Amino acid sequence: MSRFEYRLELPLRLARARREQQRRALAGVIREEQEAQAALDAQEQALVRLAETRVESSRLGVSGAELAVYDETERRLVGARPALEERLRVAREAEDQAIAELAEVSREVKVLERQREDKRREWVRETERAEQAEIEDVMTVRLAGELARAEADRG
Repeated sequence: MSRFEYRLELPLRLARARREQQRRALAGVIREEQEAQAALDAQEQALVRLAETRVESSRLGVSGAELAVYDETERRLVGARPALEERLRVAREAEDQAIAELAEVSREVKVLERQREDKRREWVRETERAEQAEIEDVMTVRLAGELARAEADRG
């Protein structure tokens, strides 16, 4: 019995490799998006802590130099926010694109795998038919031989 061979095996393997590569790329993009969100959250927490520190210092009495430091720190934190928001936006867009690309490659793999399985089932059916035909041929030859012997024995 011959071995099943799928003529599109190489494209299927390449599509599977692209799917795995796309999964890794998506994981990297998700990590970047999480890091960008964490940086934005950390910046927000730093602003909250600064405000709390400023209020506490005001109760205890604060010098002009300390107020200037608080103001400069706040300006620096607020000034960094647009860049952090842009980083997060870019990461989310990259994530959306990576998801779409993974879906496309996954569809391609699914189609090739389905086609491969259909071809394999067809090959199995054809192989079974051929084997059955061989068995029937052998049985026909055997029966014809037995009939010929029986006829020769009678005559």
